[in-house]
Amino acid sequence: SARRCHWRMEDTPVIRRLDKATVNRIAAGEVIVRPANALKELVENSLDAKSTSISVQLKQGGLKVLQVQDNGCGIRVDDFPILCERFTTSKIKSFEDLNGIKSFGFRGEALASVSHVAHVTITSKTPKASCAYRASFSDGKMIGCAPGEEAKPHPVAGVKGTTILVEDLFYNIPIRRESLRSAQDEYRRCVDVMTKYSIHYSGVSFVCKKQGQAKMDVHTLKTASKKQNIRSLYGSHIYKELIDVKAESKEFKFKMESLATNPNFNTKSFIFILFINNRLVDCASIKKAIDSVYREYLPSHSHPFVYMSLDIHPSHVDVNVHPTKREVHFLHEEHVVDEVQSAFEKSLSGANSSRVFLAQSILPNAGIPVETENGKKENISKRNSKKKDSDEGRRKPVKRVYENKLVRTDSRNPVGSLDAYFRNPEQKLRSKKAPKKQRTNLTSVRELLAEVETSCSEFLQEVFANHTFVGCVNETYCLIQFKTKLYLVNVPMVSRYLVYERAIQNFGNFARLEMSSPAPIKDLLLMALQSEECDAAKDGEDKENIAKKLTDLLISKRQMMSEYFSTEISQDGQLTALPEIIQNYVPPLGLLPSFLLKLCLDVDWCAEKPCFRGICEEFASFYNVRPKMYISHSTKNLSESHLSLKYVVQHTICPSMRSDFHPPAKLEDAGCAVQVACLENLYKIFERC
Repeated sequence: SARRCHWRMEDTPVIRRLDKATVNRIAAGEVIVRPANALKELVENSLDAKSTSISVQLKQGGLKVLQVQDNGCGIRVDDFPILCERFTTSKIKSFEDLNGIKSFGFRGEALASVSHVAHVTITSKTPKASCAYRASFSDGKMIGCAPGEEAKPHPVAGVKGTTILVEDLFYNIPIRRESLRSAQDEYRRCVDVMTKYSIHYSGVSFVCKKQGQAKMDVHTLKTASKKQNIRSLYGSHIYKELIDVKAESKEFKFKMESLATNPNFNTKSFIFILFINNRLVDCASIKKAIDSVYREYLPSHSHPFVYMSLDIHPSHVDVNVHPTKREVHFLHEEHVVDEVQSAFEKSLSGANSSRVFLAQSILPNAGIPVETENGKKENISKRNSKKKDSDEGRRKPVKRVYENKLVRTDSRNPVGSLDAYFRNPEQKLRSKKAPKKQRTNLTSVRELLAEVETSCSEFLQEVFANHTFVGCVNETYCLIQFKTKLYLVNVPMVSRYLVYERAIQNFGNFARLEMSSPAPIKDLLLMALQSEECDAAKDGEDKENIAKKLTDLLISKRQMMSEYFSTEISQDGQLTALPEIIQNYVPPLGLLPSFLLKLCLDVDWCAEKPCFRGICEEFASFYNVRPKMYISHSTKNLSESHLSLKYVVQHTICPSMRSDFHPPAKLEDAGCAVQVACLENLYKIFERC
């Protein structure tokens, strides 16, 4: 066994620290995937240098030669020694600067990565320098321009700006070079990058061509507008169909400007150019949202041309999420996408009034007059056009619902299913409508109602007002749907505050729940005293006397309880009616003894406002939906005299929640409604699957 253990130790791989050259080459392979990535990094450096003219020459698709020349601010000769070292940059000084970054570069990896996979020569001249300086770089270090020369910048003749020459890209990574497609395909990708930047940066002149050829595949003027650049680069057939689409939100701190084709144009592939804070990036959610809007107008498998510039507050954007900076993350993405989608819907609905189709110039029978009902003669074409105009005038626009926005059912249906019409259990109490009265003018009640409305959570109010009941999870929680989100709701917690608010809102205007037989208050109080501990019982006083005193207290308050709360108490201490605080809802009568005892002991009967508040709170505690008070909705063979929990929640509590309910803000922190699912996020997961 000792020998076997020795072999296992020898077979265990050893963790080693990689040498610096290997680390840098691996990092460079993540940033520079193909010539188009290197070109993008170098062009962005030129734009950061405030260049107004950028010229690019390529040979073998950028694999043999990639040269970028600009007229920017240039590079100081003192900065040449660290120019191609990793994490050297002039854009930021600390990590906190990333929160408001506006430049392209910030990691200091572009030139360093290129120098680790290619031979780099840089020539640059600042405005104040008397001449230009040139230096060569390899593996992040400055080397001599020729064998035997000293590794330092050499003065040469040149103009203001910087010229970066990249030769033999991926010369030291043969597998990467062989995995790339043809040189022509790589050149096409480089032209695509230059084309997109040429459209967005209309104040900069761009040139892109093959080395040694006079023909320029990309050529834009400094004075040209974005639309003019689109016409010169993509053709007049796209230019003449462009429309302006704009959106802005101060709440989410973004502004969108877009040039997109109207429904008259379509192409097989989606041409989508997106710049977020002037960065060329991809965003699948925005692209899919726009494509879904155009799907309503374009033929099947057809797509539009869309250029979009999205400006988001820098503090809302995280640019450091992808090695090649191809993607960015930003806050409130779902809301921003919805705003952009709505802007395109509005613009396309207006642009759809004019469509171009191939048709005959003269329709058959266009000039033949026909006799109308009034005896007048009218051309068929005119009559048809009038009919079409009248039909279009009556037609109402229907807002399309997209796949990731489909709602389970209509929240405006107070029932949500048909079972309410087939099963209406009998109640032990009969509801009797109260005569209509005017709302009370008591200052104390108005103050209590104002307290409820002031502490309201707008979010929960919107959720409960427009929700759809889904089902009961257990005796405490139920599931509801609001828009495209699913929430888990604590029913006892919500129903307590619902009853409290309804007790204040309907103060003095309750319907009565009449009991089939009067209930003796003294016997109920005695039952509560025998089953619960109370301060009065601890003093050694006879519980019979305590029950009598508390019964006399309620009898003395019976006129107020009848007028304000529809609670009927007879002169001999019989309880004959309770208020119907929520329509069609009967409280759990098994808790009636406890309710009467708390009503006597916990309510301040001396002051008006505390008295009304205490009575409403006790009714809320008595009426709220409690676990184990109803038969489970899964129980079979329910009799007509029993209520299930699902029935009570679905057909009494939920309909009442939809109408004028002001849930307090503290319910949010208490976890009253917890989001458990979101349709948009599930839709993304299912798409990936």
